[in-house]
Amino acid sequence: MGLEKINLDLKEDGSLGSVISAETAIGYLLRGGVVLGGGLIAVGWFLRVLTPINSGMFELLRRGQELPTEMVSPIRWSGYPNAWITLGLMVLIGLPMIRVALAGLVFFLQKDYLYTLFCVLVLGNLLFGFLSRLIL
Repeated sequence: MGLEKINLDLKEDGSLGSVISAETAIGYLLRGGVVLGGGLIAVGWFLRVLTPINSGMFELLRRGQELPTEMVSPIRWSGYPNAWITLGLMVLIGLPMIRVALAGLVFFLQKDYLYTLFCVLVLGNLLFGFLSRLIL
């Protein structure tokens, strides 16, 4: 039982539509996510080389103080390479969750409810593992 083709028509008459397999669409999404996550990490490493280690954010974190809002603003991320690296890692961590969620959606659309249930259970396990690390 392979993944069936999903019709991604752009117009009602189908003139500009295209048919693409769900596997191919998910593959392109995952490749793009890996490139995005890797690019964010590369930007962070590049900025790490250019940024002095003893910047203000690290001093505040070391002392256990709360960071001012302007320090964690995305506009000022260029001075904080760890933020870029963390964002890239979060993108890479989120990719398996996206893969399982999309596979579950495809199985649901195919009315294959057993595999949909498996995907929901796996996705729940992944989310629990991810969120429990954030909380604990």
